[in-house]
Amino acid sequence: RAAAQAFAAGADIDWTGWFPAVPLPRVVDLPTYAFQRERFWLEGRRGLAGDPAGLGLASAGHPLLGAAVELADGGSHLLTGRISPRDQAWLAEHRVMDTVLLPGSAFVELALQAAVRAGCEELAELTLHTPLAFGDEGAGAVDLQVAVGAVAEDGRRPVSVHSRPTGDGDEAVWTRHAAGTVAPAGPVAVDGSLGGAWPPPGATPVGGPDPYAELASCGYDFGPGSQGLVTAWRLGDDLFAEVRLPEAESGGADRYRVHPVLLDATLHALILDAVTSSADTDQVLLPFSWSGLRVHAPGTDSLRVRIARTAPDQLAMTAVDDAGAPVLTLESLTVRPVAAHQIAGARTADRDALFRLVWAEAAARADEHVEGGGV
Repeated sequence: RAAAQAFAAGADIDWTGWFPAVPLPRVVDLPTYAFQRERFWLEGRRGLAGDPAGLGLASAGHPLLGAAVELADGGSHLLTGRISPRDQAWLAEHRVMDTVLLPGSAFVELALQAAVRAGCEELAELTLHTPLAFGDEGAGAVDLQVAVGAVAEDGRRPVSVHSRPTGDGDEAVWTRHAAGTVAPAGPVAVDGSLGGAWPPPGATPVGGPDPYAELASCGYDFGPGSQGLVTAWRLGDDLFAEVRLPEAESGGADRYRVHPVLLDATLHALILDAVTSSADTDQVLLPFSWSGLRVHAPGTDSLRVRIARTAPDQLAMTAVDDAGAPVLTLESLTVRPVAAHQIAGARTADRDALFRLVWAEAAARADEHVEGGGV
């Protein structure tokens, strides 16, 4: 594979060492048309056979999580799962700087699922530490662990999300991707301004007629399964957006607190506004921390969103459904620019693809003598 890639890049490769002298190899012209490939295999999630109850676990009942267990010591909860771009089509189509990347909204969804199981409703804080990237062409799968710790005096609990490559056994290292706290439900003031005229009078469109073409030119290559932004507008310092789940995902919205594609699409409006006003294509904007996030109506497949800037790198968000009923409130979201090489460096699935185990024969030393009998 490495030699073929080098040849395709223009390197002069001596192929005589790769092929036998007889019969003499010959060069064959490739077809002038693109390869056509159509799959007829039924696609299904792997690794979900069996009932977790038979292992002393409860079913998590979630597309990204398979099982859950309440630990006897301290009331902690642990949720586990396995994800891969092959099993989640929308994930395979979420590419940033040529890397398949789990969106930050998915970490939010995982933490919210764990919070609800532990009797909490609010994501008080969640900081993203390390991106979860997949290998070339979205190869590989990862095991997930979402842990919710014991309750503190104020009712809050710590939460964390870890992953490790699937299939590496005990040698695989767990990586912490996100950590924060969850809290019981509290009073929330909901912005009622989104229940009126839509879009708000005086708002001007952001970008051109095809927002995802503009995003792709700046390194955000979102396929149809992860394209949820319909339209975005600007009014003063605020952004307004209409987002909707793609048809392929809309039927499963009720299995999530908030579908990662839908929540991620709200950030596409922010990114679109940034790329249309900046020429810097060496960095991308990614969410860094979420604070005070509440989902008022789980399972929604469309949103009307208002994003208000509260600081140079911080925003607040309110989202309602088409009738103006509150769906989601977010007190603070911090976004930060990330360089392309940092995202590429987060790939783990193919990191050791060119290494292999080779046994070398050791020559016997002249002074060695083995007596007959046992070892």
